[in-house]
Amino acid sequence: MAVPIPPSRKLSWKILSVALAAFLIGSNIAWVYVKATDNHDLSAVSGRLDQLQKDYGAQGEALETQQSANSDLQKKYDDLLADLSNLGPQYELYQRLRIESLAADYYQTIRENVGPQSAGWRQNGGTWAELVSFCSELAMHDEGKMSWKDYEAMYFDGYQTYSYDDALAKLKFVNEYAGVSTSNTSVENVAAILQFIVGHVEYQRDMIDKFFAPVETLFYRSGDCEDFSALAAALFEVAGIDSAIGFFSSTSESSGHAMALVHLDNLGAYNWTYYSDLTSFGLSSGTWITIEPQSLITDQSGSWISQWVLEAAAEA
Repeated sequence: MAVPIPPSRKLSWKILSVALAAFLIGSNIAWVYVKATDNHDLSAVSGRLDQLQKDYGAQGEALETQQSANSDLQKKYDDLLADLSNLGPQYELYQRLRIESLAADYYQTIRENVGPQSAGWRQNGGTWAELVSFCSELAMHDEGKMSWKDYEAMYFDGYQTYSYDDALAKLKFVNEYAGVSTSNTSVENVAAILQFIVGHVEYQRDMIDKFFAPVETLFYRSGDCEDFSALAAALFEVAGIDSAIGFFSSTSESSGHAMALVHLDNLGAYNWTYYSDLTSFGLSSGTWITIEPQSLITDQSGSWISQWVLEAAAEA
């Protein structure tokens, strides 16, 4: 027998059914809302991702630009370090070649009392032989081979050293700096000395013709042909290469010229102009090669040298 449901129970079931239906409808609405929200967020995230990728690309380009700039800066830095490493030896060279006032006064005193600037020379002039002899004496002094004893005492009082010893030390340092070595051939040492002179000394005329000692020319880093020749001859001698200074005339030039001479048989693969015998000029017997000290060993042009006629020579 069916048991009738009390009215109150029927109402409760209806309420429950309505509540369940409302819950289900609400759940669907919420799901639809969540889906809509999820779709909106996905679109936003996608847009954000696109923007981040663009920013990443821009940062990558900026990084490449910065890396390129850093590479340029590194190269400049490396170049500066290389320059600095070269400046160190150059600074030492110039410091070692400095001449103080007393040394400068010493050489000027010699010129005014012994050389072409002395009263006797100004009155009577000097022959080719006398001129080249004094130029050679300046070279020999700086090689430590001779001195003017009457004036050496004044120098010694100031430095407690001798002028010729100080000069020789400078010439030895220059040869070492230039790469002169006992393991080289004589031709290689001639080449090294000429390269140094061409790279560190420039030609300048004198207002009043005077001869400078080799260490003076090194200090001033300039001179005329006599100064170049005395310097080259002195450096050759210190390197163990017999040398001389020659004074020349020319029919094609308005003034005379000075060049160095080396007592060698040849210059190997390089061009050279030579005298087979200069004993009539007071030089040792054998071959003497003319060296233009204002040019590298590769530029010892026969046409330039051969135009000059030797007037006088003296060994350094």
